[in-house]
Amino acid sequence: MATGDAVREIMTDEEHKTDKTSTHPAIRTMSSDIDELLKTSRPTISQMITKETQSAMPSEHRIPAMPPRRPRMGPVVIIIGVLLIVGFIGGGVRYFLPTANPSVTSPGTTPGSPAVPVPPGTPQPTPVPVPPPQPLFSTDASRTITIPDNDRSVFLKLVTDTLQEPEQTGTVKRILIKLQPARAGREGQSEHYASIVEFFNLWHITAPQNFLQHLDPAFMFFVYYGSDGPRIGFATKTRDPARTLSDIFAWEQSLISDFAPFFFQEQTKPPDPSLFEDRTFSNTDWRYMKLSTQKDLGIGYLIFQANRLVIFTTSKTSMERIIKTLYGTQ
Repeated sequence: MATGDAVREIMTDEEHKTDKTSTHPAIRTMSSDIDELLKTSRPTISQMITKETQSAMPSEHRIPAMPPRRPRMGPVVIIIGVLLIVGFIGGGVRYFLPTANPSVTSPGTTPGSPAVPVPPGTPQPTPVPVPPPQPLFSTDASRTITIPDNDRSVFLKLVTDTLQEPEQTGTVKRILIKLQPARAGREGQSEHYASIVEFFNLWHITAPQNFLQHLDPAFMFFVYYGSDGPRIGFATKTRDPARTLSDIFAWEQSLISDFAPFFFQEQTKPPDPSLFEDRTFSNTDWRYMKLSTQKDLGIGYLIFQANRLVIFTTSKTSMERIIKTLYGTQ
């Protein structure tokens, strides 16, 4: 019995050892995890890698993943902030500073352009003179008269003074008419030389609209000093000589009364019937109506085709003198 008990005790001890050796090892390793996984299933490579990763890191003390680092925005934010501050400062200065007085503008500013403030005490530059229109033919003398604010009484006085100036017989003098606003800075007006329309307005002469529409604005006012006294004339250019000649034909019926201001106080006696007649001088045709039997006084006009000139005179001699000048024989 003792021997049997000893044998059973020894067998019991062996079985106990065998049970202990068949239990799982105390320490988990990568190999053991993989072996366990292989016993239960046929894993893929990705599952094996995942299992390896989980075994390498204790689940109870897993380190949390660090969030990705964001790029540094400090310099960009600073630059944007500086630009915004500068913009706010500029807008505030523009808003709170007083606007320029539109009535005080820098010299040369045209009406309707932005006003530029002129500091007090700033020296004003000398105005640039307005160039006169080019003469349509040569003359012996020239004079400029300045009319403030289209004052007709001043205009007639200065023209009368010019007519009374002593000149040699046969002299042709050009008169430049400069219109000057009486009140400086008057909107829409500036110093300039009169146009053909303004010339008629100063004389209170109403010219037909169809006659004016074919003429250039620039014109030439002149005086011829003849043996019977000074005689007035004017010249301009036409864009349509044939049409202008036709318009003057239609105007002939009222030319005597319309041009009455050109004769001032001189007595005129139109012929009966009051008709213009054709004249020829130096192979140039022109039309004339004599208004005195005692003096060289009348109304004549000429369309000079070569230069597209329209010329009016108040005497026969003055027209012949202009024709000589146009051909260069005077």
